[in-house]
Amino acid sequence: MSLVTQFGPARATRIIMAVVSSFYGVTPVALVGQERRRSVARARHVAMYLLRTDVGLSYSELGRLFGGRDHTTAKYGVSRIELKMKTTCEISRQVWLISAELVQALQAEVAA
Repeated sequence: MSLVTQFGPARATRIIMAVVSSFYGVTPVALVGQERRRSVARARHVAMYLLRTDVGLSYSELGRLFGGRDHTTAKYGVSRIELKMKTTCEISRQVWLISAELVQALQAEVAA
């Protein structure tokens, strides 16, 4: 069962944002803010990737969610993670670990 089916897009988005923020040690405010530090940008791009693939948000929706950015910025972020997942094990591992944490977060939400 998908995140959207089980929780709806708004709640699924909140859960993904919380898990990605926690994983990378950045605040949710920084995740959607204008900060450009590499650690924040990577977390933001991974969140965009997961929201695109797991929730199905459009690039325009992602841009609005992440501080009013243009849809091309969101597309770049998603594409960057897709490329890095093909070329480096580190990003693939991080996305896999975040997905595992999402499963745990979902189980906690269901149990609550």
